[in-house]
Amino acid sequence: MDTSMKPTSALLFDLGNVLIDVDPMRCFEFWAPFSPHSAEDLAQMPALDKAFEQHEVGEITDLQYFQYLRDLMSLKASDAEIQQGWNAMLGQAIAPTIQMIRRVRKTMPCYVFSNTNNSHQIAWSHEHASIIALFERVFVSNEIALRKPTVEAYAHVINNIQLPAHQILFFDDREDNIAGAKDAGLQTVWVKSSDDVANALGSLQLL
Repeated sequence: MDTSMKPTSALLFDLGNVLIDVDPMRCFEFWAPFSPHSAEDLAQMPALDKAFEQHEVGEITDLQYFQYLRDLMSLKASDAEIQQGWNAMLGQAIAPTIQMIRRVRKTMPCYVFSNTNNSHQIAWSHEHASIIALFERVFVSNEIALRKPTVEAYAHVINNIQLPAHQILFFDDREDNIAGAKDAGLQTVWVKSSDDVANALGSLQLL
């Protein structure tokens, strides 16, 4: 967490591994029976590449991305089976953090900003509807056509929250996203566990 924390007027949370558990290995384990490759070998393939980024900003559809995965991983699987594996990375809510948000949202507006895609958004919006309802607004890359860690993506979110960047405290589990957020003027907390969230909220006397 930044040691020079300034007065804060809003909290902005990443979704994956901040609010809900996300583990891509579950995808590869699901797909392995459909592929000549092992789950471990699939995990080494360059899946987080240009096509992945295009999918997250809505430049290619779910079905186009599933075809890309089918070709990349030699998957003899239907679109529905690939989608089921793709969504398998989405796990359970990170309960301690959600409990804290239920408390602090009473005195501090809370928002979400996630790099995601249409398939995942449909899945987590349904599975975690009660969590999503806790937030004033949810910003997602596939709708705004911008993704972290670009300054432009953060600027879009900041402009819509309508607060100065330095009054917004951003929580994310990825170092590159934290760096981009700092470049955009946000206060930041690099989340490695729910303890990091607790420490930041405690320092603001919100808990």
